Amino acid sequence: MSDTLRKLSYELDNALKFSIQDSPIGKEPKIVETYLTNISAMFTHPFPLRADNQWHLVSIRTKFVHQKPYALFSSSGPCGKTKIELGDILFVVKYLDSHSIPIEIRASFLQAKLTNKNMWKITAHQQEFLMSPHRYKFKFGKKWDSDQQERRINSRSSWLFTYLLMSTQGVPNLATSPEIVELWRQKPCKDYTIPMDFFVPVIYSRTPQFSGFVWYNKFVGGSYALWLYKFLRKNGVGGYIVNNGKISNLELNDLVNTIHRFVGFLPDPPKEFEGYYGEGTFGIIEFTFTPVEERELRRLD
Repeated sequence: MSDTLRKLSYELDNALKFSIQDSPIGKEPKIVETYLTNISAMFTHPFPLRADNQWHLVSIRTKFVHQKPYALFSSSGPCGKTKIELGDILFVVKYLDSHSIPIEIRASFLQAKLTNKNMWKITAHQQEFLMSPHRYKFKFGKKWDSDQQERRINSRSSWLFTYLLMSTQGVPNLATSPEIVELWRQKPCKDYTIPMDFFVPVIYSRTPQFSGFVWYNKFVGGSYALWLYKFLRKNGVGGYIVNNGKISNLELNDLVNTIHRFVGFLPDPPKEFEGYYGEGTFGIIEFTFTPVEERELRRLD
């Protein structure tokens, strides 16, 4: 289907645009569900793609569940809250070697926001957690004193969490880091909004679907298609789980594996999620890049 990473990013962005149009309710959960359904229908088989001067076979799998993995806190949660959603979609990208061994795995939790009167509403306690997750211990489960283990997220990446800013008004879908969202905070623990006008340089650029902001030589936001490109490429943005063939973040690796078990991507040990509840919806999109020789592609044709 897609023969370049840039083209694949465009296709995934366009799929989101169509999902927004096809969701008459105009709510984030329905858009996310439609988006994952559309992607699943678009990419039913592995396909060849050239990235970083190497041909790969790319497989994409998705899963949508009517439960959301909340982070549960004791009384010392962000802004005094006892639970916070980790996001609406977990993106995972894997690069394998010729023996199907992971040499690079990254992840990003996307928080989907739909415009309301040309603004996106930001929930203060969630933003507090996304900005500094290392400050808070949390658990999965029905309540804090469950048998689930305590967790903490430590990552050097500013893109472990990503805001997906959607609109029904014909402007590009956007992605931005919590760092940019933090600039609009006025008071601690008080919800606030980000005006669409802030993204005018992207919206009215020559290539709005592939434009972004650079801050101190670092990509901090822009079009969703550009974020996809930067996430999906090798050595891209996102929280590193495996780097150079070695697990580089044990905590994040355990967290992502737990969520994979939660949605059924990995075997679920008996009673691990017994009694768990989490109102809402949640999805995973996982991309796997396996290297392939060009002569092998000709044989597959």
